[in-house]
Amino acid sequence: MPFVLDASVAACWAFDDEDHPLAGRALDRLRDDSALAPTLWWFEVRNILIVNERRGRLKETDTASFLRAL
Repeated sequence: MPFVLDASVAACWAFDDEDHPLAGRALDRLRDDSALAPTLWWFEVRNILIVNERRGRLKETDTASFLRAL
C-alpha cells in the first residue's frame, strides 16, 4: 500500500550526519512499496538542498548526485 513521503524524511537521506529511524524505515519500505508525495514535495526537497549548499553542508556535486539517485 502506498505511503506519503515527507520532504524532511527524504532530506535525511542526503546527509551523512542526519539519521532518523523514520527516514530509515521509509527508505526500506520504498524497496518493496510505492510512495506518494504532495506536489510541493519536489520544491521542498530542492530548497533543503540549496539552503544546505549555501551553509556549506553539501557541495553542488553532492546535491546533483543525490537528485540523480532520488
